Amino acid sequence: MHTLYIELREAFEKKRIGKKITKKMLLFENASARATLKQRPYDDYTQFRFVKEKLEAFTVDLQLYDGKLLHTTYEDREPIAMLIEDVALFTMQKNMFDALWHTAHDATLLSIQS
Repeated sequence: MHTLYIELREAFEKKRIGKKITKKMLLFENASARATLKQRPYDDYTQFRFVKEKLEAFTVDLQLYDGKLLHTTYEDREPIAMLIEDVALFTMQKNMFDALWHTAHDATLLSIQS
């Protein structure tokens, strides 16, 4: 992943946590995701859950906020982002996220477990 992206993401996360904005993240359960969560410092405003459904893993972020969808892909090049401002698409995607969220198991405390 590009260094600039990592720096921007860290700055954004610090700001978000400072403003006490909660973020929910769904992750595919695998060794890499577990290792990443164990290295990440705990904060009260970020929740993680592992999806166990038989979905093909992908390297695209989806962020839902203020009626918007932000898709970002990172492969071995500069990130590509697509922002969609559409209430109907937002509502559909939010409902799909919520359905997965409620079936996934909590992994938030992995960062503080030994």
